[in-house]
Amino acid sequence: MELVELLTEAGADINASGTGMTALEAAVDDNNTYLGKLLIEAGADANISSTATSALQLAVARNNMELVELLVQEGADINTSALDKTALQTAADLESLELVKYLIDWGADVDAGSLGNLATALQYAAMHGSIEIVKYLVERGASVNEQASPCYEATALGLAVRNGHTEAAIFLIENGASVDKCPTADGATTILQLAAKHGNHEIVTYLVENGAKVNAAPATERGATALRFAAINGNIKMAVFLLENGAHVSAKGAEVDGRTALEGAAEHGRLDMVYLLLENDEEPDTIEERCHNAAEFAEAEHHNVIARILRDYRRPQ
Repeated sequence: MELVELLTEAGADINASGTGMTALEAAVDDNNTYLGKLLIEAGADANISSTATSALQLAVARNNMELVELLVQEGADINTSALDKTALQTAADLESLELVKYLIDWGADVDAGSLGNLATALQYAAMHGSIEIVKYLVERGASVNEQASPCYEATALGLAVRNGHTEAAIFLIENGASVDKCPTADGATTILQLAAKHGNHEIVTYLVENGAKVNAAPATERGATALRFAAINGNIKMAVFLLENGAHVSAKGAEVDGRTALEGAAEHGRLDMVYLLLENDEEPDTIEERCHNAAEFAEAEHHNVIARILRDYRRPQ
């Protein structure tokens, strides 16, 4: 500390980057509150950054509220967009409600993304199931349907469902999150399909009871109906629930590399699911042809017993 004081008194450039960081960035990165204060008092600029991350973003990443307050009150740009995350994105990713509230109170943009990471603070909170942060961000105007970068299941609701955070998912739906289409790497799928894919029976039940379309078409490429996801996962309870609520066994698969529910069950060796689907098929006129198609998928994966059952199956009289 004495050396720092001597250097500043001798006129050293307090904002020089030298080894890649300014002195202030280095102090914050080291979580050194005292040195950070000393440098600011000596004239360090809170907005000069020699890296892709600002001093404020570093302070938030270290979860150091004292340094965050100091930098913000010294004029640090609260919405600086770097290659990593904004300060608010980082606070949400850390699940720090205190930091989230403070940053928003000082003007943080609730829907901002950074240059290299387009997920919003709400999407981070939903991904972690941080329900209090999710509620607070929505209360402060965060867009529940904001789409992140074109990556997998990248809406707040999609991320909550994918990670099994039922409370956050239901809250988002009740506050306007779209359940019809969610962007994925392969096109667009419904939230019901995502919930079925990830085995979240509670969300599936909630969605169906609130009018979700159980037979919605799958995403164009490698997508699946909700029933097919339940079938390939061997989730009998979910499959029964979907069938009881009108799911069609004969529903077509995706246009590209798609499977029907029966084909998916056969391909994955789900014998009990194959029987369940056959018992609940709603189109007897085409069942034998569809069984032969499914048998080919079973044979390709060496599920020979299932293949034989399907080839021998005859439509109910």
